[in-house]
Amino acid sequence: MNYAVLLVNSTFTCEFHAFIREFHAFTREFHAFTREFHAFTREFHAFTREFHAFTREFHAFTREFRTFTREFRTFTREFHAFTREFRTFTREFYFSTLSRVRAKIKSNLH
Repeated sequence: MNYAVLLVNSTFTCEFHAFIREFHAFTREFHAFTREFHAFTREFHAFTREFHAFTREFHAFTREFRTFTREFRTFTREFHAFTREFRTFTREFYFSTLSRVRAKIKSNLH
């Protein structure tokens, strides 16, 4: 065999082995990256599940709170109407009682 052919084959073999070493280094780094990425995606999915559970609970809370505020507004309107009527009643009762007492006093004086 010719020395030049051996030299070319040897150079090619060395370069090929260097390429294989670099490729293996790359695949090791890529596998490390994919492991980290999968760990991240698992954590992210866990977070999104928890976040969706939170949003469902929060929406349920806001619905209940809206219902409560609506009922509370109704209650306060009714309570204010009642207090107005009660004030009117007590004022009328007070004045009618006062006029009866005045009449009684007048009748006792004469």
